[in-house]
Amino acid sequence: MGCNGAGKSANYDMLPQPYFYQDSVTSGIGDWDSIDAQQRTAEIVNVEVNKAILNRVSYGIESTYSGRLGCKRVSHVKQANYRIEDIYIHLREI
Repeated sequence: MGCNGAGKSANYDMLPQPYFYQDSVTSGIGDWDSIDAQQRTAEIVNVEVNKAILNRVSYGIESTYSGRLGCKRVSHVKQANYRIEDIYIHLREI
């Protein structure tokens, strides 16, 4: 997790697999600025995350954890008895 532009995507190799990167899902659907593409991306990623949880698979997901969805996702995996580890990627300076 980390702020936009901090390099979360560039550090892909240090993240758990499977790794759900919402921007790459969206790029296959349409323009990220499109509400429809954002909603479809959320649906696809949520299905994949739920499959991982159902199958007890460790996984990674890129997020800023802003908004309600991030909080709901953390609560959901806690209820499934997952151990949650955050990798926070930050900027030294702006």
